Amino acid sequence: MVSQAAVRGAQQSDPAPAGKPHLLIVTDCSDRLAGLKSLLHADGVEITGVDSSEELSRACHREHDLVVIDVGATRLPEVLRILRSCMRHSGISLLVEAGRVLTEPSLAGVLPKYRAMPCSRSDMVELARRLRTGDVRPGNKRMLL
Repeated sequence: MVSQAAVRGAQQSDPAPAGKPHLLIVTDCSDRLAGLKSLLHADGVEITGVDSSEELSRACHREHDLVVIDVGATRLPEVLRILRSCMRHSGISLLVEAGRVLTEPSLAGVLPKYRAMPCSRSDMVELARRLRTGDVRPGNKRMLL
């Protein structure tokens, strides 16, 4: 369970630095994080990777343009709640690794509740690469086309 301090920390925000688009990768395993960073690497995109609730709360202090989530079914609701409770992440796209969560009956309704989209790894790579062109910025209607 996430502490109230973690949720409060996620609700606060620091000014976003200008420049490169920012991708946040959230996972529950450092090996998976390294693999996703390698897979999603794109020139001109800054990547922040986290693999714990505490790191996620700290990462929420900064603005990101897209979030890729690769966590197990038991941890997914907590991660989504932290992200959506943060002002800077309340309206951005949240992409969830579909292979780890779609067959879990306990998650029925969780993805729509938090406006998160299940994606295959290949879709995640394509959408992350679109950060370079600005197609995955909040308010951009072409964001997920």
